[in-house]
Parts: sequence; structure tokens; C-alpha cells
Amino acid sequence: MFELIILTWDGPSGRYCMAGVDNSKVTGHPMMWAANYVAFPVSPGQSCRLYLSPTGDLLLQDDANRLAWSTNTAGMGVSSLTLLDTGNLILQTGGGSVVWQSFDQTPIFHLVTGMNFRPSMTMISAADVPGATSLVNAPGYYAMHMDQSRVYLTLIKDESSPTAFVYWSSSALSSTVQASYITLDAGGFTLRDSSSNALGLIAATTPIPSSFRSAIRVALLDATSADLLAFFWNNLDWQIFFSSSIGLCGNPTNCAGFSLCNDTNNQCMCPEGFVQNGAGCELQTGFKCGKARAESYKILAVNVSFYPQLSPVIVGSVRECSLLCARSCSCKAALFDPDTSSCSTFTSLGTLKVKKDSDQLLLLKVGIEGGSSHNRAMIIGVSCSVAVFLLCACCCIVLAVLRKRRKEKFKKFVENTKTVIVKNITKMRKPKTSESKT
Repeated sequence: MFELIILTWDGPSGRYCMAGVDNSKVTGHPMMWAANYVAFPVSPGQSCRLYLSPTGDLLLQDDANRLAWSTNTAGMGVSSLTLLDTGNLILQTGGGSVVWQSFDQTPIFHLVTGMNFRPSMTMISAADVPGATSLVNAPGYYAMHMDQSRVYLTLIKDESSPTAFVYWSSSALSSTVQASYITLDAGGFTLRDSSSNALGLIAATTPIPSSFRSAIRVALLDATSADLLAFFWNNLDWQIFFSSSIGLCGNPTNCAGFSLCNDTNNQCMCPEGFVQNGAGCELQTGFKCGKARAESYKILAVNVSFYPQLSPVIVGSVRECSLLCARSCSCKAALFDPDTSSCSTFTSLGTLKVKKDSDQLLLLKVGIEGGSSHNRAMIIGVSCSVAVFLLCACCCIVLAVLRKRRKEKFKKFVENTKTVIVKNITKMRKPKTSESKT
């Protein structure tokens, strides 16, 4: 059922290779684990090889000996490479100790019987690789994770967003217990502690018949519906026994970015202040960020339904959540849950399910029409005020200078007049010498 494969193919942008473990019973995207889940580029005409080195390191190299991937197990006493019937690829010492196994690696494309899925691991959906056969997987848009209390699914399409959007989650365990890993069992997904004790069960949606309860089981993320699915092999084909059943409106890529989905008719629509742009929604009126630009947008609240998000901020009200988003220029939307007083901010969001009777809110920054012109008017008004002030200041200075000059000129006139008067008086008082002699 399982086989170790090494594939080389020519794509639109060059030649590539990839190695991994395939499940031969799966028809579409059968690769359950890839050594290099990002295809490795090789030169034209070259291929890759996977081999165990004399030092115990499993290597994937091209014909030019360029390293694409390795297990980094050199010097650990590895003597053999074995692919088990469970699909687990292992490296063992001469004494039989397992040094390395593919079941511990991440990310994976399939969760299978016998694998312990831990909080440090991620299962991702598979996508087509351009130019390659369906035997090769590329990372898709959806991912499965677990923490110490639940299993949850996230949208990983938008790598620019620092916060992953949780679009489905199992019920959380009691706060008094902590799960260390999950296993895929006949009854569903079992959460277990470090001693392998069962703590909780995400039960199968369709029970496996008793005659097939020991059959091989595989779980994966469907690339089309975004559902978490689990199958068992009935000796003829795969039969589904678990589905997260999120529905069309539960698929975060169903209506594209910042879209709303009506759960009653599965119709997509854009929120107020947004317009249709292709398959998604974009702001009808843009806005600029910053304290001085706050009047260019408003916060729009929409009643929606969503699962608990990752690392939310505890706030006291919807107003505090709005302010939290307003203080961050990168925040375009926020999700507020009054039941848990939590607020999660996002730079982008996928489809959200509209639910009018829900207390959960989607808070969107929406541009105000005319907000930008209002800002420009304010800037022009302030500029005019400054110009008038400067003009008045200049006039005052000129008047002061003229007044000073006039005062100095008048003072000089007075002094000159006084001098002339004094000279005339002195001249009149002087006696006539010629008349006294006569």
C-alpha cells in the first residue's frame, strides 16, 4: 500500500525533484509525507537520488551532489532504512533502536493509523504542482493543528497575515487535563496524555463496521471543501467515517476575501462599504491610517459566527476591540466574542458566516466617502490660516518700522527747528557797535 518514491519533472519554470512516501491506494495526491515538501530545482537533464550515507545520514541530492534534504542523523549509529507496513519510514541502529522516523516529521499531508500527531506538527492540504503528475503534492490553503485541549483548522492562504484564521475547531477539553497528542482510531480522533491515556474523543460521524475496525485509516484535508475527512480501507476502496462538515459558508475560501456568506442560501455578498472585485470584495472608498486620518474611516459591525481564535486579546467591550484595531494601521478587521470577552485582529480575512441572532461581531474598517477630501480641506484651511498669520505679522513689522522712522524724522525736525530759533534769538540780543560810536 505504501511506497517510497523519488520523482523528477519538468515544470513551466524549470526542472524539479521531490521524494516522499506515497499511499498507492489513494488516487489523487497520494503523497502522505514529503522529504522536501517544497520542490527542489535541478539543472536540465538531471535527476535526484535518495540514499543512506556511510555515516548514517539519509540524503536527497541531485546529480551534481547538491543537497536538497537530509535527516541530519550522521554519527548516530544508523545502519538501516526501512519502510514499515504502516507507511512509517524509519532509520534504525544495529540494535533495532529507531533514530529517526517520518511519522515525527512536519508538515504532513496525511494522518494515518499508528501516527501520533503532536502540537508541534501540522497537517496541510495538498495542491497540484504545475507540470507534475498528481503523485506530487504542493502545500495547499488549509492546515490542521492541535493544542493541549482541541483540534482546529486554519486558513494558511494569506501568508502576509500574522494571525491565522481558525475556521473549524473541536470542542475543548476540560481545563484540568492536557493532551499530548492525538491518534486516528476506529472511533474517531482520540486526544491522549503523555501516558497514552484517552482524554477525549472527536467521534466518528459514521461508525466503522466491526469487521473493518482494524483496517488502515487515513485522515486528510480536502482541497475543495476545506473539510477534515477520515477514511478506512474496506479492501475495495476508501469509505469515509468522519467529516467536519463545515458546509459552503464554513469554507474560508468559498467567497474569497472579506466576503460574507448567507448560511440559509449559501449566497456570497460584500459587506457595506465594500464592492465586488472578481471573486472577492474590496473597499469602495480607501482610507489612510494614522491618528490624523481617523476621520477617513468608520468601524462597521456585522453579526457573524466563528470559532475561538488563536491568542485573542481580552477586552471589556466591543468599543475596546474597535479601539484595538483602530490603533493598528495593519488591522483591517477584528472578531469580537462577548461570551469570552476576546478580540482578535487581522490584516485579511476569508469568508465569514452571517448570523443575525449571533452576539459575535465582525468589525471592519470601512472608508468614508469624502473622508479624503475632508482631510484635504482641513490641510488647505490650516495652510490658509498660517499664510494669513504670516501676512499680518509682516504688516505689523512694516508698520512698526515706518512708525519708528517717522518718529525719528519728527525728532530730527524738532531739533533742527530748535537750533534755528536759538540762533535767531542770539542774533537779536547782540548790540549794534556802529551806533554806539556815533
